[in-house]
Amino acid sequence: MLAAAAVLSGVAALAAWQPARADMLLAPGNFGLRSDLRLLADAGVLNMPVDTWPIPWSAIASQLSGVNSGNLPPDQAAAVDAVMAMAPKGVREAVTFTARTAEPGLRWFNDTPRGQATLGASMQGSGPLLSWKLSAQAVHDAPDGHNARLDGSYVGVNLGNWMLSAGAVERWWGPAWGGSMMLSSNARPVPSITFQRRRADAFATPWLHWLGPWRMVAFLGQTQAHRAVPRARLAGARFSFQPLQGLTVGLSRVGQWGGDGNDSWTSLRDSLTANDTAGAYSRTGVRLSGLDARWAFHLGGVPLALYGDAVRQQRAAGQAAGDFGQYGVETWGALNNQGDAWRAFAEYADTTARSGGNSLYDVAYNDPVYGSGYRYYDRPIGYAAGSDARMLTLGYIGTVPGSGDVALLGRHGRLNRGGTGYNTVAAAETRFNSVRMEWFANLQNARLGVGLGVDWYHPVGGGSRRHGLLYLSWTSEF
Repeated sequence: MLAAAAVLSGVAALAAWQPARADMLLAPGNFGLRSDLRLLADAGVLNMPVDTWPIPWSAIASQLSGVNSGNLPPDQAAAVDAVMAMAPKGVREAVTFTARTAEPGLRWFNDTPRGQATLGASMQGSGPLLSWKLSAQAVHDAPDGHNARLDGSYVGVNLGNWMLSAGAVERWWGPAWGGSMMLSSNARPVPSITFQRRRADAFATPWLHWLGPWRMVAFLGQTQAHRAVPRARLAGARFSFQPLQGLTVGLSRVGQWGGDGNDSWTSLRDSLTANDTAGAYSRTGVRLSGLDARWAFHLGGVPLALYGDAVRQQRAAGQAAGDFGQYGVETWGALNNQGDAWRAFAEYADTTARSGGNSLYDVAYNDPVYGSGYRYYDRPIGYAAGSDARMLTLGYIGTVPGSGDVALLGRHGRLNRGGTGYNTVAAAETRFNSVRMEWFANLQNARLGVGLGVDWYHPVGGGSRRHGLLYLSWTSEF
């Protein structure tokens, strides 16, 4: 831990000596920022896919830096100003404190505290070649027992329109708010080496120009030592593009491979391809292929968006693959002429794998060879409800320029519907209900967050329980 911190501190010092250049990675967790970006993308002000996180700042700055917000409607103008206010300004330092009463049952697209109390400090900046962030946290009563962390840290090298980076940054792939089937921020970030495109310019060649603005990212990561297959690797790639204004399509692939005693380039190849031989099955773990899409349009003057996130989990030779996914709808608008905006969404997710109309329990996110499954420190890397869940999520987001953001979230569903197999979210079939309110205020060089909520668990065998959640967060920038 200390050695990693020393290396990142040295990199930070080196980058600070160089002339500043605007570039950083925007991690998932700020629902107000995401709503602003989606508003601008749907209006055509921002011409790029915005459903693959983290997002390089250069992709946004290359399109918004020349926009005159005075020529836009108030809500779009406020969104441009709010996004551009996050532009890097040399070396940025911040101190964060969070406290909470209980572990939130299911995380969504928000940076909810991960420990009973957390004290963190970060520093980030960029130069002509390097982009970097050093983020350290001391966590009291961490659920996974790791009280000292470097989550959110990275160092990246700019290679033209590409970035090669190493670090532990949260990811979110797909259009939904309540969860992502492929990669979400439910679990802590997996340390990875990442190669991604910085700006989303369309192909110059006529043969591929029809794809429109596009982004691509690929990574290789390593999970923890204390699991069924210690230090299992995680590899993934995603290609997202916008062939029409309002239409975004994403193609994703994530697979487990390697680990102690099983490392080889063959196992990496098998994790990223459709090889379903017995040999490939013994060398790899959970393998997911995903297709997601979001289409924004107007119906009778009302803005609407339909979206879906479908995943297929590959299984051993002779066994049918399992399909699962989610779909949703959202609408949005302006609250007044002062730039205040709102957004509402409804989503339905089902993580019970299906094949030929039959439910396959204990399949999604699980694997008999890699027994810990698609999890990191026992939290699902994909959808927060884990395997064999059905969940309805209703949400509302309000943004007020210069003041802050508020979100209301309600959930209703069932966890671990089969009631068997390995499931770290619910040991038995459980009815689940949740309500939550989260509010963030933008202050002078600071951001205050407050969250209130209640989770109800009703196992079918009895033993109902209720968890109240209260959390506070404070971030000051220097």
